[in-house]
Amino acid sequence: MWIPRRRLIGVLLLPLMAACGSASAEISPDNVAAPPAVTPDACSVVPGSAVATAVSPPTAAELPSASPAASATGAPLASPPGVYVVTAVGSHPNVGQCTYRSAQGPTMVVSVYPKSTLNGLADITTGLHQLGPTLVSGTDDDGLLAFQDGASVVGIALDAGGLNQSALARRLGTVYVAATGQLLSLPALSASAATSTGEAVPTPLPAAGSQVTGATAGQTVQETSTLKFDPASVSVSVGGVVLWTNSGTAPHNVTFDANPELTSQTMSPGDKYELKFTRAGQYAYHCTFHPGMDGTVTVS
Repeated sequence: MWIPRRRLIGVLLLPLMAACGSASAEISPDNVAAPPAVTPDACSVVPGSAVATAVSPPTAAELPSASPAASATGAPLASPPGVYVVTAVGSHPNVGQCTYRSAQGPTMVVSVYPKSTLNGLADITTGLHQLGPTLVSGTDDDGLLAFQDGASVVGIALDAGGLNQSALARRLGTVYVAATGQLLSLPALSASAATSTGEAVPTPLPAAGSQVTGATAGQTVQETSTLKFDPASVSVSVGGVVLWTNSGTAPHNVTFDANPELTSQTMSPGDKYELKFTRAGQYAYHCTFHPGMDGTVTVS
């Protein structure tokens, strides 16, 4: 189960208003300051068809087992209009947000943090779990994705609105594919454990992988004298092993910024480094000694 992150989800969404010089002054486009430009526009991140799927009423199969099936019609809604505001979230003053509400289904909020990176949003993303190139969290009631989109970070929060946890994960996955064009296998949520105070107890996602020695490699990557990983992109199944060999004359390393537990030590010429990947996702890495020396491991 994902752990709760409500700093993004619980942001108060108020229309932007400007104070006038007197109580009787009329508010018009001339005296209301335009909101600062936030790129990309939060209301353009998720296509309308995916929005309609995400916030449509639950079907009978998507309801928690204890809920009466009679309340589910299964008829998807047309995409509701997005309500756009620019607001402050934590220490970030200009966050573009688009809120989609439906009368009988979940609510989805898309937030865009301009000129940001996932690592630079630690005050917002602390405690989220890494799943490939994406950060995820969730509870019985809501789920959240955060991912890099060019020079901005996008957060997508979905308030379940009566969905069971498998349906919540599936709808968030659909939204992610529509927004990024990339597949993301989200784990189905399970009923949350609880402490004596009633707070949810997080169940962490399985580890992304671990270092091994002497295992049979499914893929081998050479660190070359031309300062490249060869091949730059490899694919293995869950449980597969990737072997890096420094076949060049300069020292290298294999550094995973998003998964520091997978990062190697400095590899001298002739050194080898093996990783067994245990969680599906896409893992980008690089050599910190040589800018532009980049690689990707896709685990499925």
